[in-house]
Amino acid sequence: MLLLATGIALADPTSAPPALPNFSLPAGSEPTLPPSVHLPKMPTTVLHTDFLVDTNRKGQVTRVRSGTGSSNARFNLMTYGNALQTFIRTPSGGAVAGIFRLDYDYSPTTGAVRRTVTLVRAGGVDPNAIGAVFAMLQDAHRHASPAPGRPAK
Repeated sequence: MLLLATGIALADPTSAPPALPNFSLPAGSEPTLPPSVHLPKMPTTVLHTDFLVDTNRKGQVTRVRSGTGSSNARFNLMTYGNALQTFIRTPSGGAVAGIFRLDYDYSPTTGAVRRTVTLVRAGGVDPNAIGAVFAMLQDAHRHASPAPGRPAK
């Protein structure tokens, strides 16, 4: 009987596998980023945005109806993009076509963003509408120029 342990076949199943190399850093050294990598500064204040979105029968967001932004333009842009990509499902895995409110709250102490989803009204939207992400993808394909050296389709 052969045992496979860490990629080495062992003839004797009772023998211990070979020791793995030690990849730990020497004591006192800390990992550092290369000088060309600059991490963005995290906001130091509490931020909040909210959006009213329409969803189709699959739970895909089809459009953002309205929204209220924070004082931070980057946070507003990131949460808007997230809202467009959201799928909203019930705990059982189903979906409700309707209008939902998405709230985004940033905490500077934890550095985390919490998203809260609330059903405003079921129905009143096109349940067969295409998702916003797929609509943008179709637009991108329609306006894309062909690669150099390739004929247009």
